[in-house]
Amino acid sequence: MLPSIDGKIAGGFFREKQTLELAKIYSDISKDYNGNAIIYGTTTAKEMFFKF
Repeated sequence: MLPSIDGKIAGGFFREKQTLELAKIYSDISKDYNGNAIIYGTTTAKEMFFKF
């Protein structure tokens, strides 16, 4: 998991240079483990996929 300092796992902080570098490492590790799934909690799924 790649959370922000306040525990969120989605948001504007993903556009920061440091976060993008960490996301690349996270992605590389996922590929090494052949990860083929992702799980979101209810709050994150609502924030990311539902626009009211």
